[in-house]
Amino acid sequence: MGLFFESIHQLEELKMALVFQETPRTDALACALERSHPERPSQVLNLASKYGFTPTKLIAIWQKYMVFKAQNAFYKALPEVFRAVIRDAMGAESCCPRCNGIREVSVPEEFRRPNGSPRRICPQCGGSGIVRMLGNSSAQRLVLESVVFTGRRAVLVQHLHSTVCRD
Repeated sequence: MGLFFESIHQLEELKMALVFQETPRTDALACALERSHPERPSQVLNLASKYGFTPTKLIAIWQKYMVFKAQNAFYKALPEVFRAVIRDAMGAESCCPRCNGIREVSVPEEFRRPNGSPRRICPQCGGSGIVRMLGNSSAQRLVLESVVFTGRRAVLVQHLHSTVCRD
């Protein structure tokens, strides 16, 4: 309750929460707050009571608005989060760990052919000096589940859908 009363000092935020409800009573209270410019929480509560709002009801309206704002921030961040997950899932090219990018490896003397070269093309990278590192398997699973390519249900997508479809 303390956090709510602190937010009353942020009158614009409270007015937005009231308007967000889209009811005639909440719109009327928001207009009344706009006209009267209350300076103390007690003035806000007195005005709210004239429109039939108890402190508990105001808190419920404010909480619903804060949840909306949090969900909005979550949805705005999703594209970047998924880009990062996809980057992790894909893996990347890296310097060959066997030849350290030199493209050749030393051949121990006991394995050389007569008059054979002390160096040969790296068998791991094929002489390119670069190998493709595997992607993060957890990230791969999350990407596949989120677009329902695997047998498991896409919990994240279902959760987002149910959140969007709720009233």
